[in-house]
Amino acid sequence: DLKKLASELERRIAYEDILIEEAVAMAYYFLSNNIPVDFIYNHGGTHIWHGCTSYDFDDLFRILTEIPFSENISIEHSLNKIFESEYTNNSIYILSLNISHQLFDTLVKLKSTGHTVHLSYCDAAGHHEGNDYEKTLLKQGIKSKKLKPEEDM
Repeated sequence: DLKKLASELERRIAYEDILIEEAVAMAYYFLSNNIPVDFIYNHGGTHIWHGCTSYDFDDLFRILTEIPFSENISIEHSLNKIFESEYTNNSIYILSLNISHQLFDTLVKLKSTGHTVHLSYCDAAGHHEGNDYEKTLLKQGIKSKKLKPEEDM
């Protein structure tokens, strides 16, 4: 999810950093274990990066550290591309600055089509403080993890 967060610069950077750190850690784990990765993102259009081994990590790391959070297109738009494609594997890991009802519905739709769905999210806008999305998602068979910058811990 590369949608620009409407927040003050320091807060926005803290949330963007935690999301990128999570993506880097996941990519390192998968690629170090020779687990193929399709990284799908929007930046002036939908892009797909594919890697299979630890040799591919540096290329993805460069993308992750240089890509700006400046998109107007929602993550749901990118996820809907998965429904239209044949190239994706069964496990989908989604990273998002925020969780919304639209994202929730899209995740449930992905799950219903046979994908294993994992969500790492920040709730950077603070709209869902007190809502227990993790339990609701788990009831749908979707694993989720709420990420927080150190300042919020």
